[in-house]
Amino acid sequence: MRFVLILNRRVRPIHLQSPGCWNADVNSTTIEGLCLFPWREQESVAGRRNSLPGFILSLNPPVPENNSVNLLSLPRLRKPALPPVLSPPRASERREGLHRIIVAWAFGSIFFNTIMGAPLAAYVRTLGGSDFTWGIIAAAPMIGSVSQLFGSCAIEATRKRKGLFLTFGLIQRLLWLPIAALPWVFSKGHPLLLPALTTLVMISFLCGHFAGPAWMSWMADFVPLKVRGAFFANRMRVGTLMALLSVTFAGWLLDLRPALSTYTILFSVVSLCGVVDVLVFRWVPEPEMASEGERLTLGQRIRSPFGDPIFRQFLLYATGYAFSVNFMAAPLWLFAMESLHMSKLGANLTLMGAHLAAMSLASPLWGRLADRFGNRPVLRLCTMVVTLAPLPWMLITPSLASWAWLIAFVTGVFWSGIELGNFNLMLSLFPKERRAVSMALFAMIAGFTAGVAPMLSGALADLLKTLPPVQIVGWTPGAYRIIFMLSFLGRVLTTVIFLPRMQEPRAASTRHLLKSVASDLEERFASRRIR
Repeated sequence: MRFVLILNRRVRPIHLQSPGCWNADVNSTTIEGLCLFPWREQESVAGRRNSLPGFILSLNPPVPENNSVNLLSLPRLRKPALPPVLSPPRASERREGLHRIIVAWAFGSIFFNTIMGAPLAAYVRTLGGSDFTWGIIAAAPMIGSVSQLFGSCAIEATRKRKGLFLTFGLIQRLLWLPIAALPWVFSKGHPLLLPALTTLVMISFLCGHFAGPAWMSWMADFVPLKVRGAFFANRMRVGTLMALLSVTFAGWLLDLRPALSTYTILFSVVSLCGVVDVLVFRWVPEPEMASEGERLTLGQRIRSPFGDPIFRQFLLYATGYAFSVNFMAAPLWLFAMESLHMSKLGANLTLMGAHLAAMSLASPLWGRLADRFGNRPVLRLCTMVVTLAPLPWMLITPSLASWAWLIAFVTGVFWSGIELGNFNLMLSLFPKERRAVSMALFAMIAGFTAGVAPMLSGALADLLKTLPPVQIVGWTPGAYRIIFMLSFLGRVLTTVIFLPRMQEPRAASTRHLLKSVASDLEERFASRRIR
């Protein structure tokens, strides 16, 4: 294959095996990232002449077939290094990449859903942790989001989203190997045991969130907009099914053999599943990043999204709701195992298994509705239902614990719509050229607020347990039910005050969505009766 390069307006055909990027030493002057493209006599590159600063590529005029030049004999030329040019993924590459993203999440879902929940809560209790300690560790996934802003700055500086995700994603997953080994390094009761556990978990999630903006920006450019809702709904369904299997096995295993060695083996295996999740992305193409336009300082980057009213309204809703939901999320695990007397398997199947099964069944429906009517009506409908979720937990007793799965299942049906709507809105509402910074800033603020919630609720639970029982109209709720009550009040305030203000261009109203769905169901039932 022949290539043509013009240096100082002189045509130089170069014979190489295939197109790509090389380092060429030109009379002791190194030109890094020199990009050469194939030459065909019938083509023209008038539109490409300005795309490579310092080097002008030409496919015209024709050059004699036997005229060739050695790179080392080219005239002396000092020019800045050229960045590698990424071509858009071909249709076949995109299809294969979308398939690999789903395969990766099958392993990633095993990792994320097993390291949290009943196994980690029981692990903390086994090592002697209090409610407050568990609250801090449960807050790590949210508190870690503060690193997203720095991750977004890193991808704008390096423009290497894939490399950043692979590096810090692997660190996050591999840190669970020393977490699993901690009981064999420090004995129970050692003053460094719980601080070491908290530190390692926090660093793990800091690394994961540092990689988050790179992954989000990469996926926003790679997954086509017209299938985004359905694709991520399908990804959620596959991941949910794998998570359901993994949490069932983890709960069964810990009930069967609740020894420290079991926790070590379990966390080591899921750590390796997380590594597989990251490594699969080595074979997912990375499209070229959009131009970032004028370079901004860190302060300007932080301030710029707040000039967008859509960003501000979305942030207020997400921050308030995340705080209210996470205020009861961590105590709920201890409430199930200690107040409702559930086993680890029972708690996992109830709080995570039923929840995930519902998400798996409902997410395709919400994806189709989001593609048809917009994300805002889906988000509003699902938020109004999930707001009521704390009420049955406030009233449930150990004698009714066998029905707790129904609460988690109904919540999961509508929670999948909230997750999908939030994710799609982040990809579509924020400007493409500043998407990484906007998403990172959004995740940092909402995540930090959500991370403070379980720490406050954990401290409140420890405090309420030391005080005389509180009675409300003859009813003694206990520490955990008071926390659930406060979570319900926070959700109501967020839903009433912030949710109606949130906007999405070209989205239908919630009323229109409900009328259309009701009409579709009526037509289906009518057609079945006719048959």
